Amino acid sequence: MRRHHRQTHRYSGCSAQALTPEENEELLDRFLENLNNKIDAEELARRDLPHGVLAASADGGIPSVYGPFTNSIEAAAFARQLEQKLGALDNNVHFQVIPIDSPE
Repeated sequence: MRRHHRQTHRYSGCSAQALTPEENEELLDRFLENLNNKIDAEELARRDLPHGVLAASADGGIPSVYGPFTNSIEAAAFARQLEQKLGALDNNVHFQVIPIDSPE
């Protein structure tokens, strides 16, 4: 049976000066693009999770939670309707749409 060893690389004091400014900028751009793509993919996946709406008063009263809603769009629509109805009564109530994470 063949064993696979994970190879680790050690970098021997390679300074940032070894890269030209253009290479350094290109490397940074690629890193940021990959990071943004990963964040976008995670946010897109979270959008389809069930969501709830948290209604909390700025004066520290007991918050209310509504839901679950099928996704973030439904929860946001409900929050907007509730805000329009309650806004005339109390403008100290703030609403937040929150994902309900799966237990996995």
